[in-house]
Amino acid sequence: MKKKSVLICLTVACICLAACGKKDTGNTQTTETTEAATVTTPETETAEAGTEEASTEEESSVQLDNGESAQYQVNIDMKDASQDITNKDGAVMVKVTESFPEVTIDGSAAAADNINDYYATEKKNFEALIEETKGSAEEDYDQRSAEEQKNWNGYEMSTQYSVARADDQCISIVNDGFDYTGGAHPNSYRSAATFDTASGERLSFEDIFTDVDKAKEFITDYLLTEMKDEKYKGQFFEDYEKDVPSILDDNTWYLSKDGFMVICNEYNVSPHSSGIMEFTIPYADFPLLSDSYKPVVK
Repeated sequence: MKKKSVLICLTVACICLAACGKKDTGNTQTTETTEAATVTTPETETAEAGTEEASTEEESSVQLDNGESAQYQVNIDMKDASQDITNKDGAVMVKVTESFPEVTIDGSAAAADNINDYYATEKKNFEALIEETKGSAEEDYDQRSAEEQKNWNGYEMSTQYSVARADDQCISIVNDGFDYTGGAHPNSYRSAATFDTASGERLSFEDIFTDVDKAKEFITDYLLTEMKDEKYKGQFFEDYEKDVPSILDDNTWYLSKDGFMVICNEYNVSPHSSGIMEFTIPYADFPLLSDSYKPVVK
């Protein structure tokens, strides 16, 4: 088992800080910042064996320092549990890339517990999906000829997280994942969750909008306008406009350092070739968003 710790410390004046992480569907993590970053990578190695699984565990730590005036100091460890799931003969059935956040908050331990409970449930659900996928892969594998089994590459699953914002107001964590069970390409998805830093409760539309219905109408109109931009020409299905209101749901938004983010997944209004899209509504342009969760600027 290999353990890799990546510590990224950011110091920004006052309370407003957002740490933005982007990850691909592999095992690497890239954290982008506008400040200098210190990275340390001590490694230790041990041996671990199993009859069905060979796993690698990696830990990445993102520590967010909001300055001396911050009420809370947030640290988020990305616990990686990537593994190859094999059958009784040792053939790889499912290649799993998996990491989940573990949060600590100096000054709000109970809030951290609430967030960690949320991701413990997410992890449990993902592991149940792994078992289901393994069963399907074994059935697929067993139905193939000996020659086809020689060329078998297995199914693939991935779920990984990155931090989009963490300050005294809120913590936003984005999930990128995909699954591949054969066919032309993997099925990719993105979702997100935003939490109140003080309580650790996941925020809802009722928490962040001053008027939910009007805010949803505002977002739909904003997206329709943005999608008419020349840069999106040819990216959407015909008559996509009628489906734009359905893009926004509980899992397709988050609060970043720049504004209210809307995630547009593949096949909502566009084909796989267009990829996952994100649209930013700047805080200054969104009058129906509560000031309580806008970054504090001094």
